Amino acid sequence: MLYYISVVTKNTVMRYILIFFVLLFSTSYSGNCQDQSYYTINLGTFVNAKSDDFQGLKGLGFVHADQMDQNLFQIYIGGFSNQSAADDMLRRVRNAGYTGAYTQAFSSYNGKPMVVIQLATLDARKDIDWSRYMDAGPLSVQLDGNTIKMLTGPYADVSNARNAVRVIQQKGFKGAFIRRVNSIFLHKVGTFETGVQMAKRPLIPLQVTEEPKAQSSQPTPASYGLDPTQAAGQNMGVRGNTGGASAMLTVKAPAKEIPTVELPYIRPKIKRRSALDLQIALKKEGVYTGSLDGMYGPVTKTAYEKAREKNPQLKKYQLLGEQGLWNTSDVEESILQNAIDQLPESSSALSVLERYDDPIAKGYRAYWLFKSSGPSPEVNTLMNQALTTAFKQVNFLGMPSFDPNATYAYQRLDQLIQHVYYLHAVPKSPYAAPCWLPNTHPNEAAQAQASFSQSGSALRPRVRDCDVISKWPSVQTLLAIASDLNADPMMDASKWGQANALRAQLFLSKDAVSPDMVKVVTAWSNRLWKGLNAWAKQDPLHDRLVSAMKLSYFQTQVLLEDYYINMGFKEQEAKDKSLVTMRTLVGYQLERFTRL
Repeated sequence: MLYYISVVTKNTVMRYILIFFVLLFSTSYSGNCQDQSYYTINLGTFVNAKSDDFQGLKGLGFVHADQMDQNLFQIYIGGFSNQSAADDMLRRVRNAGYTGAYTQAFSSYNGKPMVVIQLATLDARKDIDWSRYMDAGPLSVQLDGNTIKMLTGPYADVSNARNAVRVIQQKGFKGAFIRRVNSIFLHKVGTFETGVQMAKRPLIPLQVTEEPKAQSSQPTPASYGLDPTQAAGQNMGVRGNTGGASAMLTVKAPAKEIPTVELPYIRPKIKRRSALDLQIALKKEGVYTGSLDGMYGPVTKTAYEKAREKNPQLKKYQLLGEQGLWNTSDVEESILQNAIDQLPESSSALSVLERYDDPIAKGYRAYWLFKSSGPSPEVNTLMNQALTTAFKQVNFLGMPSFDPNATYAYQRLDQLIQHVYYLHAVPKSPYAAPCWLPNTHPNEAAQAQASFSQSGSALRPRVRDCDVISKWPSVQTLLAIASDLNADPMMDASKWGQANALRAQLFLSKDAVSPDMVKVVTAWSNRLWKGLNAWAKQDPLHDRLVSAMKLSYFQTQVLLEDYYINMGFKEQEAKDKSLVTMRTLVGYQLERFTRL
């Protein structure tokens, strides 16, 4: 057998990222996120319903209920991401005697993003030991065919969820992790599902005179109603089956104190354009009385803190930013993705990978085997099978020294990791490279991601958003403002994912930004502020929004410069890298202002 061993030569990554910027940002970002639909089978409305009354259906799927008042229940079975699976369930339900059942459809446009914690993945056809999960907190389920994802929450913001997940993991749910889920996919668990004792009366179905047709765009089946733009502390309606006043979710206002995070020390004796722009913005706010010298000293720092306390727009977006719901992702949460994310820490993750025939599962099995036992024929077989299957009928031209149909002998970990990243770059693949991969293998991950830029290919691996800067208060505020200034009401998750991938490359790379890249991004920055300043003159409200934008933007840029200096870059190199990073943070959302 002929073995082909590829060697990737490490070149300067930033010289080639310019090509990606042209591909990513030269096109219009007017694309909309596609609507996602959710289907369930509506069995009808019943009086005094109890889970045991539907024992005959439990082998088919998960039976759940919405309690409409004290003794009136709307009963459903199953949840599906495609209509054909729902129609198949409808046929079986009608054969079981529920002839009035019908398929009910819901649109993700009617839902809202929710912050939850996933506890476990279960089989919808099997009985659930609810007592095992009740100690975790209020329960919800996400249904898709025969799969139930057991969740707790929702939480008012990501910060609260982070605190809660540590406690939940200590209670025995070691694999628990935070997720964002559209509310249409959630169903709140209550007394009907858990079997809490209630008075038993004869079951009385409510008859209808005409069978309803399949419906769409109905109120969401789990309308938790968490809306970050609504006043904190307002009661939001919750579709569940707890009944009465307890069926309302109270969202408390986020704590006024911003969570403590480690920020880079800002060097006060460096003269910078970003600090000058910040001082100009602070002087307009009336909080800065020093000279416009571009030096971020104590006077500038104090003025920025005063602006955070006094500027109403900035205070509002600080609260919204802390909730973190602006952050969208093109990564589809799944059992397999969770196993990839948990591989180094969870003893059960490998067994999950072994149950899947997906190329990405074989790729990570090959990685784990190589890490555990070194090179072997089994590693070669797993990885070669993964590549051949993944790239079947996929155009992957332009990648140096790579042929998905060749047979590779993996003698080095860097080559294996590079090919794992290739698997994540397959178009339409829903799986993202986990955060632990670059953290555990920073050099190999940086080299692997650099190969995409060096080739000039438009393909990029899908990666988890692992930004070390995501907890910075100024970044959270900046993204909340940019989200409001975005003309497209629906975030394009794929574009957001590409920007995240490029930002990950910037953080991993030890190379400076190329001169060509500096020219492109500087021109972008000039167009952006010219457009924003022109827009600000149109209306006093616009002016207030742009003022808040400048305060958070330039504060973030200053911090990024010192962050990159701490990584070993020279002052000018750090300034260039910070500007490129700023574009990956807000370039998509603010694209319309660069065309004014």
